[in-house]
Amino acid sequence: CNWSRSLIKLLIILLSLFQILFSQTFSDFSFVGARSIGSAGSIVSNPNSSECSFYNPAGLVMTENYSLHLGKTSLYGIDFLEHNFISINIPVKNTGITLSMQELSTSYSYNDNDDLGNENWESFDGDLSKEKQFSFSQGIKLLNDQNSTLSIGYNINYYLTFQSASAGPQGDGVGGISKGKSYALGLDFGLYSSLREKISFGAFVKNINSPRESKGSSNVYYPRKMDIGIGYKPFKGLYTNFSLNRLLGTDESSFRFGFEYLVTKQFTMRSGVQINSNNNRFGIGFTVNGTIFSVSYGLLTHPLLDITNVLDVKFYVK
Repeated sequence: CNWSRSLIKLLIILLSLFQILFSQTFSDFSFVGARSIGSAGSIVSNPNSSECSFYNPAGLVMTENYSLHLGKTSLYGIDFLEHNFISINIPVKNTGITLSMQELSTSYSYNDNDDLGNENWESFDGDLSKEKQFSFSQGIKLLNDQNSTLSIGYNINYYLTFQSASAGPQGDGVGGISKGKSYALGLDFGLYSSLREKISFGAFVKNINSPRESKGSSNVYYPRKMDIGIGYKPFKGLYTNFSLNRLLGTDESSFRFGFEYLVTKQFTMRSGVQINSNNNRFGIGFTVNGTIFSVSYGLLTHPLLDITNVLDVKFYVK
């Protein structure tokens, strides 16, 4: 019945919030930008645009224009979860540099007024948690001849996490954990290679240095992830991608497949699927290219929650 479905959905949302409050969501969030979401995160072996700093910075060597990229993600249709990102790409000979920022916040607004309109202690309006990630990314070209290319890349990430005070045992704030901020520094590494512009290989390791946050005697380690993928270009304009994503230190992994097709110079479409034991997802998206800008949209399904969708805009300076 409808009420039981609503109750199950509410429990799932609460569990998701609990994970967000007590883990590092940026490290777990695999899909940043319309390209990644539309292809279900399968493009580690096809990092040919400026937003590749989010999933394989080795591809930054292929960017040719200065660009500003910004976007907003709606996660599972939940209003109080907000994810925003922005990046600035600076092309340099035999290398590429990107400065980027991501922000994920859990905002909540609730007012409990008495009969006279006075706010009680239960009233709250603000952020339950907020996470920011500032990154410096660079791709470095190692080889580029008639038959093959090889490049590496890295991200230096500065994590800033804020959590508001907890409600305490009685729910009135007394005896709860005080609000505070925590900081950490993470390092990512990426690799990209191609052969005869037909076959490509990509790999990306997130948080290779095992960053952690410490508070008192407790330590919370940021999750480490690894993406390995192979791409194949059967003909001009069509790219197919296969990848394996694994959360290091666990048995959790997923297989991803996607494609991108350049319909015209002004329009690109993409799609992909993610398959694992209990979380199969489908993604679809497109990009409309102009002379000095492009607009991209992507959505990704979830087996229980609403869709995740993103709209991003990129401006170019040639």
